[in-house]
Amino acid sequence: MKKQNLRFELIALCLVLFPIIYAMSVYDQIPDTMVTHYNIKGEPDGFQEKNFVYFLILPGVSFMLNLLLASIPTFMPEGDQKAGTLRMLQATRMATLLLLGGIAISMVQTTDGRSPDYLFRWLGGGIFLLTLLLGNYMKEIKTNEFAGMRNRYTLSDPEVWKATHRRSSYWFFYSGL
Repeated sequence: MKKQNLRFELIALCLVLFPIIYAMSVYDQIPDTMVTHYNIKGEPDGFQEKNFVYFLILPGVSFMLNLLLASIPTFMPEGDQKAGTLRMLQATRMATLLLLGGIAISMVQTTDGRSPDYLFRWLGGGIFLLTLLLGNYMKEIKTNEFAGMRNRYTLSDPEVWKATHRRSSYWFFYSGL
């Protein structure tokens, strides 16, 4: 494994583990009956007994999604493993891990019934950041059978592929702003 890939994988692992470590560090401060859901007005309407497994669900999903995204290049044909496509996959992995990690930490912080307003800002900001990032890397994807805007028109003509991804990258990028 290359040194750069090892560093990236260690950062990804830290992003998966940090919410679990954070939940363990504040577990004693969480009330015995914790808030697990808020209605559209931001008022608590779902409760459950304190259980550490609750805090493992989202990091577990994050870990499995990270494994899935990390394994994608192994299923790609050798010719489709171009630098732009692989960079986009890494950026998608990192942005997804940051978003899910932020949500997991916010879930721990809102168990005491405090207003989840900042959770909504985190979620909205994270989704916009993810679309901005995808838009930034989308124009670099080369013609392939695996990732991108794939249909019979874009796959049949490299110029159509390039124009489609250039235009789509602007739409993704500016929707993230």
